[in-house]
Formats: sequence, structure tokens, C-alpha cells
Amino acid sequence: MAKMGNKKAAIEAYRQAAEKFAQQGLIIEATAISKVIMRLNPLETEIQQKVSKLYTEWAVLKEKKIAPSK
Repeated sequence: MAKMGNKKAAIEAYRQAAEKFAQQGLIIEATAISKVIMRLNPLETEIQQKVSKLYTEWAVLKEKKIAPSK
């Protein structure tokens, strides 16, 4: 869509996909799609905040997997 000149529609489609991935716990996928949005529109502050939150969630999950079980 973005290559066809409909950047706004592309961003909205990517935003919906990222949200669905995040809801399903697919943090890496949600982050990757959010980064695409940021490339299309670097001024998307909402997405920048979302990526920051996703990175934090990913770090927490990663730490839980690495931490020894008690």
C-alpha cells in the first residue's frame, strides 16, 4: 500500500496487525511491524512509545526464561 502512494492506509493496516500480534503475546512480531510504521512516518510518537513498551515487555519475558526456576 505504501508503495502505491497510500501511506496513511498502510500505516493503519500495520498498526492493526501490530496490535493483534501484541494481544497474542507475539512481542517480537509486534515490534517489527511497529518499526515499519516508524520508517513510514518517523514522527509517529504513539508508535515510538509502543515500541518502547514492547521492548520492555520483551526484556521482562526474556529475563523470566533465563532466570532459574525456584
